[in-house]
Amino acid sequence: IKPIVSLNEGGTIDVMGKALGKGKAVSGIIKRLQETEIDHRFPFYSIYTYGTENCEKLEGRLLENGFSTDRRLQVGATIGTHIGPGAFGVVFVAI
Repeated sequence: IKPIVSLNEGGTIDVMGKALGKGKAVSGIIKRLQETEIDHRFPFYSIYTYGTENCEKLEGRLLENGFSTDRRLQVGATIGTHIGPGAFGVVFVAI
């Protein structure tokens, strides 16, 4: 089970959903992006913890759905320790 989480305006984590497997997690992320108005004045990043394989797959699916990333960033050690290796996602600013 892969949790799909977001950081809200108050700085706390919201659980947006849970997915069975990475493929469904990616689909959940893309669905959320399609429902969200993204502020393109800010960068759109893909992120990963340890190993880029999952992040590269996410980026491919993002491109297929009309989203392009400005850059790929590695999550820092403090957060990475809590979410574990192989975690991936996107960082963006919503309107």
